[in-house]
Amino acid sequence: MDLRADPQHVCGEKLLLAAVIRRAAYDIAIYRGSTRLEHRKIWRDAYDWMFRPPDSYDDPDEEFMSFLNLCELLKADPEHIREATRKMTKQDIKRYQMVEPNYHDPLISEFDEEVEDVD
Repeated sequence: MDLRADPQHVCGEKLLLAAVIRRAAYDIAIYRGSTRLEHRKIWRDAYDWMFRPPDSYDDPDEEFMSFLNLCELLKADPEHIREATRKMTKQDIKRYQMVEPNYHDPLISEFDEEVEDVD
């Protein structure tokens, strides 16, 4: 994939990649410590994806969509994102909604009910 081909296309692709990372961070923060089996599975999948060691990939297709590869494509520091995710709380996610009140983020809206319901 050539990310330099079309600037508008690149912007959309980068937004999509960033949304994947954001979703994983939200899942980790929202479902951390949950006792519900389905929530624990979501947390585990997100956590394993974000914190997986770089030398543990056998399949090149799996490595292509790895957290570390997405960070590389976005020129983002994976350790900074991991540290912010470790510190993120459900309240932080709800507060993010207030930053841009006119912006409708379906991921955040979808989590509203879940954030209230997880404990």
